[in-house]
Amino acid sequence: MVGNDDPNDFVDKINAELPPQIRIWGIQKTNNSFNSHTHCDSRIYEYIIPSHCFLPPKPGSTAFESASRLPRQEREVEPEDTFWDSIISPDFYSLLRRYYAHKKLGEGDELPPDLTPEEADRLTAMRDGEKEAIRAFRISPGRLGRITSAFKVYLGTHNFHNFTIGVPYQSSQAQRYMRTIDISPPKLIGSTEWIGIKIHGQSFMLHQIRKMVGAVLVAIRYGTGEDAIRFMLRTKENMHVPKAPAQGLLLQQPVFSGMSEKLQKFGNEALSWEPFQEKIEKFKDEFIYHSIFQETTAENVYVL
Repeated sequence: MVGNDDPNDFVDKINAELPPQIRIWGIQKTNNSFNSHTHCDSRIYEYIIPSHCFLPPKPGSTAFESASRLPRQEREVEPEDTFWDSIISPDFYSLLRRYYAHKKLGEGDELPPDLTPEEADRLTAMRDGEKEAIRAFRISPGRLGRITSAFKVYLGTHNFHNFTIGVPYQSSQAQRYMRTIDISPPKLIGSTEWIGIKIHGQSFMLHQIRKMVGAVLVAIRYGTGEDAIRFMLRTKENMHVPKAPAQGLLLQQPVFSGMSEKLQKFGNEALSWEPFQEKIEKFKDEFIYHSIFQETTAENVYVL
């Protein structure tokens, strides 16, 4: 396919003609029957999410009221439990309700006329302080450990009928096998700390990964713990499992285990992404992660 050219030189020549957002990593030999769609026997997806999304609900919010009615798992105290104590003042929600009631009347973004200048300044300062505190938030080892443990509940074969739409409990399609789930160390993108969740599964259904992330968010934020996730997986009842935003999901890599075994039997190298991993991670940092950060920030996707 490459003639007498060196494969690396051939790759460089192709990439020189492509925009920087599209890259070819390398060339690997396969047999004539190889089909990247039909020979893909599993996939690795990554979901990245700001660590502040795992904070407990804000006192006085609708989410806080909902969480107060749910059974909570016993656990040790974590720094996140007191995060809102110094940020949310007693009159914050009173002022905020008056502000949004005014906006619903179609009066635009200006402050309601019944807010005094002092109240308006106080509301603005509190909202600015909240944004700064959220951006500066860094997750504790204890909470990160619970997040990791919660995702491990999905490992193995489970019935994911509650993690998609239109698939009943009795359907064989609901059975899915998760091979590995890894939580990357938190990293800064811009001024915000993000967590990467890599999920290697044999196959996935519509919305499955986003609902898997959503269920862990509920378990950690609302304090229901891992048992809530186990219940979602084993119950025959249809449950509402929230979806995490679509912007954080990306396909990390397709896996060709079966084809790799065939190639190795005939003395060829297995199909592997490993030789290109360093370049791929650099590309993700430069183009994908920062693009997700900019889009989600501009659209306020991960607002608490």
